[in-house]
Amino acid sequence: MPRRFSHSLDGSISVEAALIMSFVFVPVLLGLWDVAQIAVGQAQVQEALQDAITYVAAGNSGNSSGITAAAQSAYGTSISVSTSTACYCVSTSSSSAPSSVSCSGSCSGDLEQFMSLTVSKTVSIPFTVPYLGHSVTVESSGEVRTG
Repeated sequence: MPRRFSHSLDGSISVEAALIMSFVFVPVLLGLWDVAQIAVGQAQVQEALQDAITYVAAGNSGNSSGITAAAQSAYGTSISVSTSTACYCVSTSSSSAPSSVSCSGSCSGDLEQFMSLTVSKTVSIPFTVPYLGHSVTVESSGEVRTG
């Protein structure tokens, strides 16, 4: 009778499957969960950028607190917004490239003003993955003409 059990392989598949599951599949699934969290954070940031650009395009470029509120309207205060303004002098009489000028300065052609928006969010990683750490900051940038 002991000889029968020494040659039996009935339980070896279960043990091998448990080892493969614990050392291969579980870490892969946890890594996929982390990547999904980052992807959701990136989608939220892009939607917040679209909301902020829509707010600015509606003529509210001077209201920085309103721009931030528009970006945070869907996902709360975890979204941060930074803005900067740039002006260009576009010469209508020549084919030269637009030149960067002060927004309060004069221009011999058309003065065009743009606002750059950068929206960011820090995403917490539930299962720490090497090279990622405990959190990842995702961001999205865009520009809108304001004048």
